[in-house]
Amino acid sequence: MLEVKDLFARYGRVEILHGISFSVQQGELVALVGANGAGKTTALKAISGLLTQKKGEIRFQGKDIGRMSPDRIVSLGLIQVPERRRLFTGMSVLENLELGAITPRARKRKTQNLEFVFGLFPQLKERLRQAAGTLSGGEQQMLAIGRALMGCPVLLILDEPSTGLSPLLTKTVFDVIRTLKEQGSTVLLVEQNVQHALDMATRGYVLENGNVVMEGAGRDLLADEHLKQAYLGM
Repeated sequence: MLEVKDLFARYGRVEILHGISFSVQQGELVALVGANGAGKTTALKAISGLLTQKKGEIRFQGKDIGRMSPDRIVSLGLIQVPERRRLFTGMSVLENLELGAITPRARKRKTQNLEFVFGLFPQLKERLRQAAGTLSGGEQQMLAIGRALMGCPVLLILDEPSTGLSPLLTKTVFDVIRTLKEQGSTVLLVEQNVQHALDMATRGYVLENGNVVMEGAGRDLLADEHLKQAYLGM
């Protein structure tokens, strides 16, 4: 579904990604993990068209999207939940959700998608008229994921969904991600919480200093001694 080959990306003169390659197949949950500054978010910005200083090949469902605009990429069904949510905090929960259904395809399914989101996040249905900025951190993350699901994603990209959440809310968010995987959704998960991410991932890639240094089945990576020492403190 998504194939990234020899991707280089930079901010100004500073090169962040040094020719990384990875792929996501339909129905997989693929985790891209690593420490802060490894280049994970940069990779997502390049894929989503938010970073123009890049070279390499990015193909989505066989189409070259490397030079497409972000709105065109979204219309193809590649939808990202950004780090730290980026909600419209002065608008209501319902308004934020409705803004997710911005493409013609998503507008046709708005009612069905709302019911799907409420099934995953019943708390949101109870707070439809409440301003998004008044929600708890966990509820805001639920809203951000719900807004993305309103867009009918073919591939859902999640950037650090556990950032700023308590251990209990982190578990809640990851339980929802696991449910989406079990329901057949295709997910690319960027996450600093290596244990949670790889435990449920079909496959994973480990980024260090802008390079892919390890790849494999999620639980196989968790059993690797180098990864245990570097990321799990074991």
